[in-house]
Amino acid sequence: MEKRYGITRTRGEPDWPTIPCAQVDCACWGTTYTPETVFQCAYRPGKALYIRMECHEAEPLARCREQDGRVWFDSCMEAFLAPAREGSYMNLECNSIGAMLCSAGSERYVRQNLAESGLPRPVLRSLVGGERWEIRLEIAAATLRGLWNLELVPGGQLYGNFYKCGDETPQPHFVTWSPVDLPEPNFHAPHCFGVLELL
Repeated sequence: MEKRYGITRTRGEPDWPTIPCAQVDCACWGTTYTPETVFQCAYRPGKALYIRMECHEAEPLARCREQDGRVWFDSCMEAFLAPAREGSYMNLECNSIGAMLCSAGSERYVRQNLAESGLPRPVLRSLVGGERWEIRLEIAAATLRGLWNLELVPGGQLYGNFYKCGDETPQPHFVTWSPVDLPEPNFHAPHCFGVLELL
């Protein structure tokens, strides 16, 4: 069944406690460790798309400090976005200490880091506390417009998927929102993206 999520319209900074959560809980490729992970999305028409992800994980592995480094080896939360299930898509992969890999392209190994594109790079905030950590992303409408000529307007839609992973954590894991039907670990699967509706 196709996954769907409605993105809440907001006039300013998102009021996260009022915005619906969706579970990232589809364990893939033999994963047995599935820390509770959720995501939320909101948007300001013509201004920005906001994403918040939270994971209940007491001691997230965090070694990568450089931007556009190999954050997926750490405990990592990721958002992939696209205007369609074919063609270009953007990946945002984040660890708990604020390192983010952000690139765009049409294939897993044919990508351009957004920092090299001249478009505004998404802003990331990471917060760690107690038994949980979270990321908050702000993606400028100008970035979506520059990549795909896509406008953030009510009634529009995106496609995407949300992931929790950690390739080199004590318990390697691969967890998704929308199921991925590939034989080996690979989140670069836009044909498996769910629908994100701009309400």
